[in-house]
Amino acid sequence: MKTDFSDWKSQITEYKGQDLLNRIQQLRREQVIEWLEWNDHNGVYNDEDSMGEFDRIITTKEGQLIMFCQISGLSYSGEEIDYIRQYGKEIAS
Repeated sequence: MKTDFSDWKSQITEYKGQDLLNRIQQLRREQVIEWLEWNDHNGVYNDEDSMGEFDRIITTKEGQLIMFCQISGLSYSGEEIDYIRQYGKEIAS
């Protein structure tokens, strides 16, 4: 039986800035993928779909950054940039 994590999935969207990033970094990869699929039904996040579409799976770090950007309303550039530093004022509000 799959546990319903919809409460935490919704609640995590209330965090901002560094607090959000800290919370996301505490999640297991499986939780990050599950949240991404919950938030974006048309996205390609699980391993099977990612392998079929891109010939690779999403790393934990990449998934965390995508999740951070989606919650913060930022565009994910595909690069490991410091989103807190670059967009600090925008995401803190």
